[in-house]
Amino acid sequence: MKSLLIRSIGLLSIMSGGTAMAADMSAPVYKAPTPVAVDIWNGFYGGFNAGIGVSRNPTNDTTALPGFVAPQFGTGLFSHAPAGGIFGLQAGWNWHVAPAWVLGVETDWQWQNSSETVCTYACLPASFPPALLSITDQESMKWFGTARGRIGWLTPGGSLLYATGGVAWGRVDENLTLTGDTFFAAGPSVGASFSQDKVGWTIGGGIETPIAPRWTLKAEYLYVNLGTLNNTISSPLSALAQSPLNFAPATTAVTTSTVSLHESIFRVGVNYHFGAPGDSAMAYASAYDAAPRTNAWSGLYTGLNAGGAIAHNPTFNPFIFSPASAVAFPVGGVDTYTHAPWGGLVGAQIGWNGRIAPSWVLGAEVDWQWTHQTDSACVSQCLVLQPGVTPIAGLPLAVIDNQAITWLGTARARFGWVAPNGALWYATGGAAWGHVEDMVTLVAVPPFFAPGAPMQGIFSHDRFGWTVGAGTEIPVWDRWSVKAEYLYVDLGQINDSFTSATVTPGVVQTTSSIFSVHDHIFRLGANYHFN
Repeated sequence: MKSLLIRSIGLLSIMSGGTAMAADMSAPVYKAPTPVAVDIWNGFYGGFNAGIGVSRNPTNDTTALPGFVAPQFGTGLFSHAPAGGIFGLQAGWNWHVAPAWVLGVETDWQWQNSSETVCTYACLPASFPPALLSITDQESMKWFGTARGRIGWLTPGGSLLYATGGVAWGRVDENLTLTGDTFFAAGPSVGASFSQDKVGWTIGGGIETPIAPRWTLKAEYLYVNLGTLNNTISSPLSALAQSPLNFAPATTAVTTSTVSLHESIFRVGVNYHFGAPGDSAMAYASAYDAAPRTNAWSGLYTGLNAGGAIAHNPTFNPFIFSPASAVAFPVGGVDTYTHAPWGGLVGAQIGWNGRIAPSWVLGAEVDWQWTHQTDSACVSQCLVLQPGVTPIAGLPLAVIDNQAITWLGTARARFGWVAPNGALWYATGGAAWGHVEDMVTLVAVPPFFAPGAPMQGIFSHDRFGWTVGAGTEIPVWDRWSVKAEYLYVDLGQINDSFTSATVTPGVVQTTSSIFSVHDHIFRLGANYHFN
């Protein structure tokens, strides 16, 4: 009996153990799936952007009186310079064609709020009738878009440095208003509005950096050329203007506005990358998660830079006769427009970075730029003596105003965030200084000015002001980095004037050029870090 009990216990133990083993063997085993590397530089992406657009649109506003002995009645030569904020969306596709090279296409649509109004043809408040007093020209752009190819090089940390170019299109509006004193048959003013959809081309470049899984941040410059705009107003003359003592046999004033459309775009954007599976060395896992943080953001650095600049300088050219009681109309002209000096620049910079936290950098930088930004305007009728036509003695013809910026410098603080792949994105601001030149020339048919009276004023100014901007700097090799930077420079207001005696005893003309200097700079640079 005892033996049977032991055998029974043993059998139960074996059965229960076998059941447990069977249970263990039948339990499912779950494993986490192997992560698939996502190559952000391969596949579809989309995002949004914001920035600023600054135009330099050479403009010729000419009024002619067909049939009159001197049909060219007045001209304004200046640069329309609308400027304003932009906001838009972009979408594109990347092909990671080689470990360090990316091809792609991108299209974007931008909403823009840029507008400018100028007043030329002397912009007179009054004159002897019949007279054309002023031409007011307003130009604006409401939207534009581009479709571009991109080719880029990937840095060891996974940032993309790219060039881009393609097709551009946009909507351009222009409003022309002519004001006269008993000059037009329709009344004191005539005008017309025009709206055209223009197609042109664009070229530019930028830097795009991974900042979070599937997300990138980019800084980009685009130059947009939308060709030429031509608009015309035909306005019947008043009976007084058509009389033989005035402009007969002319019956109509024809005003033509010809504008060349050029815009510089500075913008930053954010993209989300849907990506594609990839095991490239530049796939997301190595370009972002595994990329070491650089040690280059501490200590002294120096380097070179080059780029371009376009200024937006609202300008006022009054010339006033005094004493006012000695002349019937003391205001000879008050043309108002915007100078847009533009040109290339090259310079050098030196600075110091302090790594105040793993992801934050505080620094200071000084730079000096050599530039050659110029612009010229011819206003206040800007008449040209025509062959075979005897000019009216004592007729004022034009005011020519040339502006230039020849060098500038800045001393700025920098405060930046270091992305996980080592790219530095920073804001900057501080003091600025520069050299501004202005030359104002008067043209008139003698006898208008007294013999020996100055007909030209040449002015030179060393100006101080302030600057603010932003940029990104990317490590590319040991101790070397490249950067893209935008700066806005404000050098304040300048007042230039000179006085010229006229042939009327005791009467002088004071000619002024009053303008503010606002410069927009986009530049690329390379720095060597001594840390």
